[in-house]
Amino acid sequence: MRRVWITGCIVVLVAGGPAVERPDRGLAAAAGPREGRLEGLAPEAKAARRRWALMKMDEMDDERLRCRERFTAPRQIMDCEAGCERRYREYNEIYLEAARE
Repeated sequence: MRRVWITGCIVVLVAGGPAVERPDRGLAAAAGPREGRLEGLAPEAKAARRRWALMKMDEMDDERLRCRERFTAPRQIMDCEAGCERRYREYNEIYLEAARE
């Protein structure tokens, strides 16, 4: 008898949970459709989502500032900063959506 060990990753999707970045579609698409996504959520859940998005925006801004420390080639720096800016804008959209009442 041969033993086979399987290791993997279990992904759990929770409604209203944090978005996950997908390289092919970005954060907003991975988070689901915009229309009605936060309808029916309790105000506490919306506030938690706003705090989460604001925290991620801060992280992306800090990461953008670290690009010059991490890379030396101008093209790599520009790519890093552009990626951070894109993610910052996507988290900002999530924040603004959760702030609407």
